[in-house]
Amino acid sequence: MKSTLTVMAPIMAEFGRWLQGQTPGHGSVRATVLHHTWLPTAGMFRGRSTIEGIRDYHKSRGWSDIGANAYACPDGTVITGRPLSAGNWSHALVSRSNVEAEAKALAGNDKLFFNHYGFGLETVANFDEEPIHSGPSGVSYETALRVMTVVHTVYRLPANRLFFHRDVADKSCPGSHVHRADFRAELERRLRGAIMADIDEWAKANVERAIQEQFMSRGADGRFRGQENVTRQELATVIMRITDKVRQELRIAVRG
Repeated sequence: MKSTLTVMAPIMAEFGRWLQGQTPGHGSVRATVLHHTWLPTAGMFRGRSTIEGIRDYHKSRGWSDIGANAYACPDGTVITGRPLSAGNWSHALVSRSNVEAEAKALAGNDKLFFNHYGFGLETVANFDEEPIHSGPSGVSYETALRVMTVVHTVYRLPANRLFFHRDVADKSCPGSHVHRADFRAELERRLRGAIMADIDEWAKANVERAIQEQFMSRGADGRFRGQENVTRQELATVIMRITDKVRQELRIAVRG
């Protein structure tokens, strides 16, 4: 399957549905990688034809298709890219001699880890020069956050599974104006809001802890669905998860 470069809204109902229809070629999505195009800049964007030009350039370099899985655009849309059924995804080969610590811990010695398991999002902008909070490039940045919120929701990834291209390669990508800690913090805020959107205020802390402890989980759309009834089989699953956790902690205490 090749890229279709389909223009979508960066929301669960459109882009999320496209993600849910993908079949990852390596079995699972374990991380995300953020890029910027550098060229074309956000100011040079002319709609889908711009992404077509990127695809033509990538193919002229001998690549089988466009490089990234999706493109966050300065008109507020996301354009689909390389399908997840492809062998390589995010053109993020681990090539730095001093790989960033968290990326190294996740990838180990697998130089192709992020190519095989990292969803690659390219932001149409040059964030070495263009601003992140104003103008067309600011729209691209906001769109990237919205896209990543959908991706991390669909694949149930925490915000700290988002990486920058420069974490693994000798590049400034996704641009010197973009800081990973800030992007992750905003992504975490949005993910928490999406999960807790249907939870009463008094229960939010306990729900968040139950998810963190893996006693309960979110639905396929990323929502907790706090107003729905629990079936007997779901209750049995939660009880056994708690039981296993208690047994594990007791074994650790006995050894200590």
